Amino acid sequence: MVNKIEWTKTSLAELGQILLYLKDKVSEDAAMKFADLVKSKISQLSNRTFDGRPVPEHNNIRFVLLGKFHRLYYRRHGLMLFITRFYDTRQNPTKRPYAKK
Repeated sequence: MVNKIEWTKTSLAELGQILLYLKDKVSEDAAMKFADLVKSKISQLSNRTFDGRPVPEHNNIRFVLLGKFHRLYYRRHGLMLFITRFYDTRQNPTKRPYAKK
């Protein structure tokens, strides 16, 4: 169990972009549902940080799926959970945040 959750600037910006896209292209309700899904998943992760799958290129980074098209990347350090990135899986796989270059 973690006692603190930190968000990187990048993860906040990426989440904002996803929410704005959903609001503009789908509906405000879809954006709100996605925000609720993110909150729920982070709450689950704060209790079970090893639920996600490890990223092969970075063994301290893990990810969980958020619905069909999004991944939430995170890492645990001591009693802290760091939300590091969000990724839309419909993009080119070479754009994955932690893909080898």
